[in-house]
Amino acid sequence: GPADGLGDIIVMGSNGGSSNQNDDSMVNRRKRLDYCLKEAKEKMDKAEMEFEKAGDEASAEPPIWIMKPSTANKGAGIQIVHCHEQVVDVCWTESDIREWVLQRYITPPLLLRKRKFHIRAYVVAVSAIRVYLYDKCLALCSGSKYD
Repeated sequence: GPADGLGDIIVMGSNGGSSNQNDDSMVNRRKRLDYCLKEAKEKMDKAEMEFEKAGDEASAEPPIWIMKPSTANKGAGIQIVHCHEQVVDVCWTESDIREWVLQRYITPPLLLRKRKFHIRAYVVAVSAIRVYLYDKCLALCSGSKYD
């Protein structure tokens, strides 16, 4: 399916932040951005190849991607992108946002009572092998029905 192997990718913006940062931190941020953008390109290329492979199937739609600022909520700052070049452009032009989540938009979306929703789970990672998941989650629903 469209979501197979296409988990969220954190993409770090490279030109934001305080002007008093030293050169080493800027170099490290640039290296991380390059790494994340390379990973994003690989996943986006894979999704595009799957779309082209599907050919004339009625359900085949070109991949659409959503970039969300990692610290925003309520849909603030969401960007819809269709290609890797747009992802790069957003990372460079949105200088006040340093981290993004890039995820494939799945159509049709899963609905709860005819509304789009997402589930928020709370997790604490104590170490690489010890992770705690809080047993209560939130289901946050849209204020309007999905057409």
